[in-house]
Amino acid sequence: MVWGLKDAWSQLKLTEEEEQVIVCEEDESEERLEQISLCLWEKLLTDNYFNGGAMKMVLKNVWKLVKGVVIWDLDKNLFSPHFFSEADKRYVLDEDPWAFDGHILLLREIAGMEETTDIEFDTARLWVGTFYAYDEVNLYCGLYKSINFQVDIDINKPLRCEVKIVVKGKAIWIDIGYVKLPDFCYWYGKVGHTLKGCDMVDGEVDESKLQYGE
Repeated sequence: MVWGLKDAWSQLKLTEEEEQVIVCEEDESEERLEQISLCLWEKLLTDNYFNGGAMKMVLKNVWKLVKGVVIWDLDKNLFSPHFFSEADKRYVLDEDPWAFDGHILLLREIAGMEETTDIEFDTARLWVGTFYAYDEVNLYCGLYKSINFQVDIDINKPLRCEVKIVVKGKAIWIDIGYVKLPDFCYWYGKVGHTLKGCDMVDGEVDESKLQYGE
């Protein structure tokens, strides 16, 4: 059967019109690009079942946007919120991170005419609080020993517990504490799954040997 098709195809002769190549131009009109600019890619970082309808309802209530939002379903845990004002979109991005049912919500701006198959989520934006375990350097005239800042973490790697910096030639270890961190694996340190759902854990786990905790 296969060889029969190959023989038939080799003997097929195309007309001049059939041999012409039709070039499909991408629709990059200003109106189309403006619509895309008001959209985001959205993914809930979990492999477990969740109620997509409930998630959309919760997000709309929590965001409380001025002009509202429509959230389109694209795939199993892939969505695209369409905002009706740049201000509402910026608010959602600026107030990131968001979560639903203990799972972190990944948000990303759309880069031009992307296809859903090209979408990759490698980072999650979190607020991090660091505690300075030394007395030599006091921030803000000694009023605080901690500072909060927002970072993008690599969701494919374990969470960092400490960071080593050098101040005036002296190496200092700084403990890292995460603010509003969603569920993550206490054994492996990765967000997106819990200890119960970790493939690297088999049977009961001695909690005293866990590197991570609440």
